[in-house]
Amino acid sequence: MADSLGVCRRYLFFAGDFGDWRNAGIALPAGWERERQQGRGLGERLERAFREVFRRGARKVIAIGVDTPWMGRGRLRVAFDWLDRADVVLGPCADGGYYLIGMRGLASGVFREVGWGTGTVLAATRRALESARASYRLLPPDFDLDRWEDLERARAMLRKHPGRAPALAAWIKHDYAIQPPPSTLSS
Repeated sequence: MADSLGVCRRYLFFAGDFGDWRNAGIALPAGWERERQQGRGLGERLERAFREVFRRGARKVIAIGVDTPWMGRGRLRVAFDWLDRADVVLGPCADGGYYLIGMRGLASGVFREVGWGTGTVLAATRRALESARASYRLLPPDFDLDRWEDLERARAMLRKHPGRAPALAAWIKHDYAIQPPPSTLSS
């Protein structure tokens, strides 16, 4: 998806040892740069990644996770375009977080005092942006893969439109027997 955007630089900020990724057969596409995440929590890691990419000369930076592979390049293009008129672009998730955050400069404090992994992430981020007097725009809401129900929702969507996330669709179809984890089974 990001590969099709043309001249933008692409980074994979990863946790752990990249050698483990190679041993697992996960290849990084040509043209991608890889960087180890730095920081204690998600907010600190995001802030450091944005700061580093801006330090290298980027005028606009968008961060996406790997848990919304169906997002598509059209939404990334819209986010980049909106950064011409807004300081920040957010892609809200149904669970109260966001699947995308883009900035045209590091918005001070936006990643601090956020209850990461809770349903208040988007609201806390918006409050931080308003406190910093940073303008922002919201993309259409979507969902990401955080819970069992999210995987079921992705399965239903990809059954109808497998081309939106071909690798995930193939994995669900061939390698993953949809069965709830033991903790959700009733006795």
